[in-house]
Amino acid sequence: MSALVHRDIRRLTRREGARTRDRIRDALATAGADGLTTDAVAEAVGVHPNSAREHLAQLHADGITVQSDDRSGAVGRPRRRHVLIDPAAATLDSDTATIEMLGALVNHAELSTEVATVAGVELGRRRALTHTADTATLAGLVADQRRLGFAPQIDADGDTTCISFAACPLRAVTTTDSVCALHRGLLDGWLSQSDHQVTMLVADGDGAACHALVTAH
Repeated sequence: MSALVHRDIRRLTRREGARTRDRIRDALATAGADGLTTDAVAEAVGVHPNSAREHLAQLHADGITVQSDDRSGAVGRPRRRHVLIDPAAATLDSDTATIEMLGALVNHAELSTEVATVAGVELGRRRALTHTADTATLAGLVADQRRLGFAPQIDADGDTTCISFAACPLRAVTTTDSVCALHRGLLDGWLSQSDHQVTMLVADGDGAACHALVTAH
């Protein structure tokens, strides 16, 4: 079989996998806060439980779902329950206030985009080192962006991942290019020790979600 045919098969497999995960996300969205067990997901989507388990593991690694053990009185090993994370419901904590204050400082001091980027890189690198369990991973970056209040949602296609940010605590302060550079620096800093890099960060002018393209290298 030729290399070209192998490449086409891999591409079709990735697309089918993405479609399956989309159906799983739809099923979890319908289930709401109660979520679904792995077997329930498999039945709803029409795939084998082993296949559902693999796709659910990927969704969890991508920061799209949370998992918990269902111990509702059943005897034996608890079932795993999966809940879709609402990208608009950012998990806000003191980190969000920190990034807002930093954005306000960048804006007030009228820092250049170059200086703002350097500040973001340093902060992102420090945060990656602080959250040691997720250091230098794409899933860790997504989780940290959620902690900061950016409400990330990802769409992976092969070696390229698009991260959409449904919220932006920096835009609560200003929409200048410098705070966008700060955000780009945060992404670069976190991934500086990984095998991924940010190739583009697009800030929509109408205030809609920003998008970052991250590629493996």
